[in-house]
Amino acid sequence: MIEQVAKLIKASNGISIGLTGNDPYYLRDAARKLPEVVEGFPPPASDYIVIDPQGTDIGIDEVRQLSSFLSYSPESSSKKYVLIFDIERMTQQAANALLKTLEEPPSFGTIICTTTRWHYLLPTIRSRLVRFYINPPKPEAEHPWVSKIMEKDWRTRETKKIADKLKRIEKAKNQDLLKMVKKIDEDPLVGYLAAFKLIDSFVNLDDQQFMKLYDELSSNLSGKEFFFFNATISRAALWYLELEGTENLNLIRFLDSVARAKIANFNNSLTLLNIMLRIREERREKTWN
Repeated sequence: MIEQVAKLIKASNGISIGLTGNDPYYLRDAARKLPEVVEGFPPPASDYIVIDPQGTDIGIDEVRQLSSFLSYSPESSSKKYVLIFDIERMTQQAANALLKTLEEPPSFGTIICTTTRWHYLLPTIRSRLVRFYINPPKPEAEHPWVSKIMEKDWRTRETKKIADKLKRIEKAKNQDLLKMVKKIDEDPLVGYLAAFKLIDSFVNLDDQQFMKLYDELSSNLSGKEFFFFNATISRAALWYLELEGTENLNLIRFLDSVARAKIANFNNSLTLLNIMLRIREERREKTWN
């Protein structure tokens, strides 16, 4: 896939590319390799710029920086390269400022963006990116021994473990699911699967059962534990909605703000109700439509 993208870049007169997939680190590595594959050698710093938010937002200053960078021709490479990691972290103001550059980069300009949340991006951003879906190769393709180990061990032991966990979750009551989510650091697979089952309940229960579930969850949470539960259920909801192809940017931004909050400076009980209601409304609206 990297070679295909590189060929497209070589043949282009200015292009904006979006690399999407499930592994943010693999996407970053792929983006970093592309300039070298295109040029045949690592481009110098004067022809290469990286915008890496590292958990923060990408603001208007970064957009101005890349616009200034692209206003001059490359020094020793055939093209100049702008790498934007986790472009979903771009503020709306920055995204709006970037639109023209994405749509009409200079003839020597190549903009490579990475994201694991394609549907989080503004439609105007998505429409200007040539999208490539890239995921790491399967382990068995790397070495024949890996395939043998997986066949003899993983497919018997690990698959059975996962199947047993799924059975536990299917039989679990709300109190048990809540405990599993609370212990997500100990067993992330069980924790997130339990969170997904709770999210399904937000959507599928009738109004009376929905409020009963809310009362049950909120009465068994308090303080920091409540704060961390809200953050966890929001992270799980983002993945849940991503799998469903949701494009409700307001909902995604709300969940992302809760998931990334560092300080519990809001009403946890009201936040949980808001999370539950907004997910319920989004999924039901999509089902009806």
